[in-house]
Amino acid sequence: MLFRNKAKRLAAIRAAWGQMKERYIPIDSVRLYFDQKPIQDDAHVIDDRIANDLDLDRVFAVIDRTTSRVGQQYLYDRLRRPTHHPKEWARLEERVQHFQDTIPAREEAQLVLSELNDTNDYYFSALIFEELPEKPVWMGWVQLLQGMTIASLLLGIFYPVILWAFFLALPVNMFIHYRNKNHIGKFLATFGRFGVLYNVGMALRPQMTEDKQEIREHFRQLKNILKKMGWIKTDQMQEREAYAPVWFVMEILKFVTLSEFFTFFKLIDQIEANRKSIQFVFESIGSIDMAISIASLRTGLPYFSRPEFTATPKQIDFAAALHPLLLDGVANDLQLDQKSMLLTGSNMSGKTTYIRTIGLNVILAQSILTPICRRYRAPFFRLGTSIRIQDDVEEDKSYYLEEVTVIGELIRRSTAPEPYLFIIDEMFKGTNTLERVSAAKAVLSYLNRGNSTVLISTHDIELTEYLKDAFDLYYFQESVENSILTFDYRLKQGKLQQRNAIKILEIMDYPKAITEEAHLLAEQMKIT
Repeated sequence: MLFRNKAKRLAAIRAAWGQMKERYIPIDSVRLYFDQKPIQDDAHVIDDRIANDLDLDRVFAVIDRTTSRVGQQYLYDRLRRPTHHPKEWARLEERVQHFQDTIPAREEAQLVLSELNDTNDYYFSALIFEELPEKPVWMGWVQLLQGMTIASLLLGIFYPVILWAFFLALPVNMFIHYRNKNHIGKFLATFGRFGVLYNVGMALRPQMTEDKQEIREHFRQLKNILKKMGWIKTDQMQEREAYAPVWFVMEILKFVTLSEFFTFFKLIDQIEANRKSIQFVFESIGSIDMAISIASLRTGLPYFSRPEFTATPKQIDFAAALHPLLLDGVANDLQLDQKSMLLTGSNMSGKTTYIRTIGLNVILAQSILTPICRRYRAPFFRLGTSIRIQDDVEEDKSYYLEEVTVIGELIRRSTAPEPYLFIIDEMFKGTNTLERVSAAKAVLSYLNRGNSTVLISTHDIELTEYLKDAFDLYYFQESVENSILTFDYRLKQGKLQQRNAIKILEIMDYPKAITEEAHLLAEQMKIT
């Protein structure tokens, strides 16, 4: 493959190694492959609720080091579909290590991958998964019209009177031809980039680890598809002034002979029959780019660990876990053995960020084998979350009813035999204290049964007494000294003893009458 400005592009690739991308990531385009790909029966998919609760799209933007749009989509899909197959883990780790250690092969692959960096490269998934246009039921009449048009034109040379049939057919041909352009237009950009996909795949074949005969067969099918695309792609010639006259002549030939109409539907049939080959090449390219991206990510992290997946449910051992968006933040450990976690603390103390940290490291471990921990030991978890609840105005659902619906889904999942990790922030905060604490205790006890592990953050210290036997207690504590509020973001084991909410009101210069009455009422409530 020929590269434009090879030296310049190679310098850019080397400068970007281990660094976060600076360019904007159009997440709606990136997720197209994930959105359209069917869900396998045994797959664990990170659904949109979990992704939103854990800010996964923002995390993706930080960890993405891919070179191509195809690799970007493949990495995003892997992040949303963690794999639980040990053979896939081993194959991925081997490939990451290969590109980490073999710099010339890695840089050559990145140069090749950089050819797939056009925004239209996001739309290959349409050829793999989208419903393709069907042949019109009147296709036979069009074939008859085509034959009549060509015959009348040829015979008209010798018998001019016959040309009237040609001129009568011409408007109908034009109507059919330009009506079909509506179908072609949707695929034209993708067809225009299909040759690049093929050429990049061919250049990367030495890096592909699949069966050589299988690779050969898939590329043979793509080459056959590519041949038919040539006649469809001539529309792009009109964009270049030098080729406009050639395009004009070819356009006349197309609507006179209706050749583009028939070629398009033959091409669609061929794409339909060979979607597995297109997907194979797409995923082979994407998997190479993803492996290089992981190697680059690891280079730029302060540290990471290779995860150890255990067969024991309800067991977590994380050392120095960091949030991917806060790599210069405070790292915390977590050890749970046959118990869940109840985390208390005030606002801004770090509770929600911490439980997100655990959830995100689980995803990073199970998808790209790169948790940002110094040690990671846990079973393969399926996830369920309830963190970011909102009123649903269109469905006329209150905050509380929406939360009840979400928690109800977690309860249904908790009966599954697979280990689940449920991450919950401030349960039932849409209702009164008495019923909130009572309902939360009952639900958390239920979720903690079987192979499920629960991480719950809450302001309701009353829950610590109810759940202390089944849940390990942890807390975050801020401090107030000389009217200055500080947070150390250090996870501490035990029960929160000190409350500073009213002190914070004092720091913020609330009227003394308010803070004194608040202190008085708080003391009275302790007594009762």
